Amino acid sequence: MSEGARVVVVGASGFVGSAVAAALEARGSAVERLRAPRLPAVRPDEAMGAVASAAEVVDALARRFRGAAAVVNAAGNPDASSRDVDALVAANAVLPGVVAAAVAAAAVPRLVHVSSAVVQGRRATLDESDAVDAFSAPCRLADRGRRYRASAPAHAIHTASRMI
Repeated sequence: MSEGARVVVVGASGFVGSAVAAALEARGSAVERLRAPRLPAVRPDEAMGAVASAAEVVDALARRFRGAAAVVNAAGNPDASSRDVDALVAANAVLPGVVAAAVAAAAVPRLVHVSSAVVQGRRATLDESDAVDAFSAPCRLADRGRRYRASAPAHAIHTASRMI
């Protein structure tokens, strides 16, 4: 990524997002820190429909994303102990799809989706592969979000380790 390139970091107020934003700024990127939109709780069986019906949020994000060289989605709910499955669906499954749709609408050439390591489950070594061990509800939801963001154009998807 060229020095001075504009990068929007969604979830920049969180632990991972703030670190990503700082690392990008240290490398000379012009970072726009964006707090993740809070979406209403959604039942797991309604997640895909929620992505499709979030047109207003997609449009608002697309306006913020236009002209960016990249968007990093570091937003989500990392509380693996949460029992509020519907809130986890909104944050970890629906939001990645909404961000991906906004990236596509804004014709941003690169989307980096930062997912939780929980999707790889109890593996001895975590890596950047697509390996998934969906042993819990939060894990299954994080994996669902990973799959929903795949609605963005294939050329726009990059893993965090390849960009940063």
